[in-house]
Amino acid sequence: MIHQMLQFPTDENTLVDNDTLQLPDIRAYLPANTDLKVAAALAALYRSHCISVIDSFRYCKERNLMKYFSAFHGTLTVPVQKLLTHPNLAPWIKECDWMMYQKMIAFVAPPNDPVLDAFNSISQRLCGHIAETFKTQPTHVSVARLIPAHIFCNLLKHMLDVNQAANAAAAWLCHPDNRNQMWTDFKTMVNPRDMMTKANIPTCAELATEQILKHDIRALLTPLSDADPSASLLFFTQPDTPDSVEAHKFPVESAPGDEYNFPDKWVQFILNIPAAFANHRTQCVIEKVDALWDSVLHRLTLAGAPSFSAWWMTKVFFHEMMVWQAEKGGFMRNTPGSLQSATFGPESLGHFQMKQASVPETTPFDASNDSQAKSNPSPPVAHNGHQSHPPSQHPEFKHPPTEKRLSLQDPGFQGHNNDDSAIDLEDDTMLLAVGKYGDMMVSDPADAEGDVVVI
Repeated sequence: MIHQMLQFPTDENTLVDNDTLQLPDIRAYLPANTDLKVAAALAALYRSHCISVIDSFRYCKERNLMKYFSAFHGTLTVPVQKLLTHPNLAPWIKECDWMMYQKMIAFVAPPNDPVLDAFNSISQRLCGHIAETFKTQPTHVSVARLIPAHIFCNLLKHMLDVNQAANAAAAWLCHPDNRNQMWTDFKTMVNPRDMMTKANIPTCAELATEQILKHDIRALLTPLSDADPSASLLFFTQPDTPDSVEAHKFPVESAPGDEYNFPDKWVQFILNIPAAFANHRTQCVIEKVDALWDSVLHRLTLAGAPSFSAWWMTKVFFHEMMVWQAEKGGFMRNTPGSLQSATFGPESLGHFQMKQASVPETTPFDASNDSQAKSNPSPPVAHNGHQSHPPSQHPEFKHPPTEKRLSLQDPGFQGHNNDDSAIDLEDDTMLLAVGKYGDMMVSDPADAEGDVVVI
């Protein structure tokens, strides 16, 4: 489902209300004859539950996070429990959980190793834990809780892939000799106009794309030591036309000095792409950018470029970061209701098929009715991915240190033995700028105990 709601973020601060957690009004979902006091109690308890889950994630308290899901139904009175399991409340549950996971994604920042371990464990275990916890509940309840959780876990997994790709690319790009070789190979072997033709770049985007390949690629690699600026293809020495300059809306500034700013400069460049091609859909932009990268790498391969490996890892990072930003932006800017009304039918969302017994939408809710349907929940969809491998590295090109590895690759890593010491996920200028919650205080004193490790 997440690939069907891709949308690059615009103004991050407007995507999520960072002051309060305001759940959807439950009154719009209530069946007939519902006791409003019972409904108010359910709304208050569910809000408290969401805040507890958010705080547990913020401080990487994995065991507490799982506990709040397991113990939730035990905190409900019989009338509140009956109302929660009514089919009319399933869309409300889905909306609330979606909003809860939006808050949690807003805390995600470039993590250190303990946080990576916690994120990996949560992304692997959360859907299974929810399915097991709610297996005695009606199908519509478990499905309503699983759909947002599945999307959230996939976003976490993709964030871990982005982090790993950034580490691999940094090992190449942070070495000045590698960047010098990358630019030398690019300007002497890659004809941007040929690449654009092979990638089938639309005519309306040609001028902007030419400027990016001519100027921004070099600026992204600066600081550089270009020993022979004249040694390049004719395209790079031709003067820019006034129309080309006007089409270049977000030029990348060359970096002075000796320090290389990775990945901030690349991330900002990626975030400017949708504005540079504002009349194109997100999926179209991603496909054309990927096709252009493939054309460039194909040319560098055939030309025997010494810097091919560095360009390959840069492309992997670029693609993962771009898609992650689009997935995250789509998730933060949508709700289950908006997606269902725009794309999906009432019986399905993504790969989850909501198979329920025939129940009229306006079935009255009677607090005295003791009957309650129970069935097994729909299992979460497995997270599928693919991995490509670049050709063998050029023997004369400088290779990154082999000792740089992410902790996620350690064979001894066990998710369920995660250290739950409090780790505060603070604000980050690269991915998200998240404010503090106003009335959302730490719901469990244990969540705030221990030394806070600042990312």
